[in-house]
Parts: sequence; C-alpha cells; structure tokens
Amino acid sequence: MLLEAVLAEDPGNKSAQTYLKRLAEKTEANTVLQNQMRTIVLPTVNLQDVAAREAFLYVSQQVEKQTGGKNHLNVVWLAPAQAGNRITLNLQNIPVSEVLVYLAGLGDLRVSYDRNAIKVLPALTQ
Repeated sequence: MLLEAVLAEDPGNKSAQTYLKRLAEKTEANTVLQNQMRTIVLPTVNLQDVAAREAFLYVSQQVEKQTGGKNHLNVVWLAPAQAGNRITLNLQNIPVSEVLVYLAGLGDLRVSYDRNAIKVLPALTQ
C-alpha cells in the first residue's frame, strides 16, 4: 500500500516501480506452488508421534511418490532445529496444501510459500 501511495504522488518513482514488480512476481510464484500443492492429493497420511521436521520430510517424499517423481516439495526448515511438537495425524484423500496446514498447526509452526519451496517457520507469538 505504501509503494502504491508513493506512485500516486510520484508516478515516475523507479524504486517504487521496481519493488512493486518484485512483489507481484513473488506473489505469482507463491500462488503457482500453492495451486500445485492443492492439486496433489495424498491417499493416506499416517503419522504416529513423529518429530515435526520428520513429518514435513514425509510429506515431501509422499509428493514425489504420488507424482511419480514429477513433482518435488522442497521444504526449507527455518525454525530452530528441535522446534515443533511431536505429531500424530491420520488423514485420507487430502490435498498436500491441507496436510501442510495441519502439520503447521499441530507442530506449533507456520508455513510460508516461496517460489520453489515451502518455508517452515516458528509460530508467531501473540
């Protein structure tokens, strides 16, 4: 909003134009990955008392398996090494995007989409 306000006052401002373009490109790339994860459905997700990091790795492996190696979910762990609760989860016929939401919630973490990966971050503190 601030960049748009700058452009309203100064339409020729190159810095504001550049940053708005970068934001638009990043948003588009994030949406592509999110949409891709919505279309991949995992037949089962059965996790019993596993570390959060292992749970995300499991989902990444299942994406590759489910798509015959055509898709890979890169997971970038940006939380402290031992962050996240242990996870128990049993789901059937669920899109990967929803699995990630469950894992983040149960693990007391948050997920952010990037151009080529999902980032796992510590939950925001209140």
